[in-house]
Amino acid sequence: MLFHTIEFFWFLLAFVLLVLLLPRGATLGILLGGSYLFYGWSGPAFALLLLASSLTDYSIARYFGPRREWWQRGIIISAVVNFSFLGYFKYSNFVFSNLNPAFSALGLPLQLPLLDVVLPVGISFYTFQSFAYTVDVLTGRLPACKSLPRFLLFVTWFPQLVAGPILRAGDLLPQIDNMEQKLAGMARRLPAAATLFAEGWLRKACADLVAPTSDAFFRDPSGATGAGAAFGMLAFGLQIYGDFSGYNKMAQGTSWLFGVRLMENFNLPYAATSVRDFWRRWHISLSTWFRDYLYVPLGGNRHGAARTYFNLALTMLVCGMWHGANWTFLLWGALHGGLLIAERVVGGRAPSLPPPLAWLLTMCFVFLAWVPFRAPDLATTWTAYTALANGGWEWPALGFVLGAIGIAAVDLYYKRIDRACYARTADEDRAVSAYGEWRAAVLVAACVLVWSAAHVLGQNKVASFIYFQF
Repeated sequence: MLFHTIEFFWFLLAFVLLVLLLPRGATLGILLGGSYLFYGWSGPAFALLLLASSLTDYSIARYFGPRREWWQRGIIISAVVNFSFLGYFKYSNFVFSNLNPAFSALGLPLQLPLLDVVLPVGISFYTFQSFAYTVDVLTGRLPACKSLPRFLLFVTWFPQLVAGPILRAGDLLPQIDNMEQKLAGMARRLPAAATLFAEGWLRKACADLVAPTSDAFFRDPSGATGAGAAFGMLAFGLQIYGDFSGYNKMAQGTSWLFGVRLMENFNLPYAATSVRDFWRRWHISLSTWFRDYLYVPLGGNRHGAARTYFNLALTMLVCGMWHGANWTFLLWGALHGGLLIAERVVGGRAPSLPPPLAWLLTMCFVFLAWVPFRAPDLATTWTAYTALANGGWEWPALGFVLGAIGIAAVDLYYKRIDRACYARTADEDRAVSAYGEWRAAVLVAACVLVWSAAHVLGQNKVASFIYFQF
């Protein structure tokens, strides 16, 4: 169920009415049932898999939590169960399709069958969120949740379930514990929720405007002019940012309506002046997850330069594979890992670049690195890069121009109102006051304007979110 559809509008309306009209004692059950209904919309079997994963981590935390001497066993069991699910659904065909040619080359008569596996929506996100909870409990960072319904709601909270942000139990569980009391302030939160949702819809709409330019280029990069190749690469970088940040804003708005604050997942990533700075701003919940649950446990930067570079490289390769079962994602991760290592190697030895030049070089790398992320295979990746040398000029499509301007304008809006007051304050009154009713009105008007432009251009079809496939 997509946020920007009429089905979601009716779902959310019915959800809110049930929460407001039924007794407070039924609130937790309504929220939990609604979250499972939202997720099960894509397939009831997926909801059963989600439930099985959640019950596993809840049981492990309750059993091993008091037995601190066995904490490593609990983490290993959780990792095996969670990542076995993830590995089967996401990587089995990738592994089999790469092993079969190897068997043939070795003269072995063994051929592994390719499976018709449907990837459950959001499995990469909720697996990381649930596993991190187990690690936090068994390492003593937080106590185990004693309420099974509240833990299930922590894993399945519908606004952020299928595409993040990946929330930590220490942030989300305390909010879930107080949800019954927070529902009384829903009317006061409506302007802020509408503002966030409208901003997200606007980002998504602008992403959909630039998408045809990206799709046309990656369908046949060999036939593109040099200018067409540059516009195609730029279009995908803008598309994935607008699309993913748009989802997160809509998730924030929907969640805030119920009094649950979701973290900021993006902080103007295309304003970064280094690759390291980019990862502080892009998909923050994922980058911090890999830092805390992979890079630091590997040793981080505590064991010398060589070990630090190895840890960085491995972390980024795993990050690439998390995004998809394809060699192209490994290449994307390797490119970012290589540049992160290069920045550390150079460190303070080289004179610092002027900020405008540092920004330009960083953006050139980031947008060029998006090519293997979007391309279906390594051959297409190479063809896309070589297309930049084809020469020739063509004007960009009007939809691309309008979408690019729109994404830049929304980012300027973000910078202007300083969204940090929403993300960081523990005072709900201050968080609510960060959004006046006029802001919601302005963004809703902008949404209507962009929808009208898309309608005129014939680009107002409902498109899924890119990160649903991860």
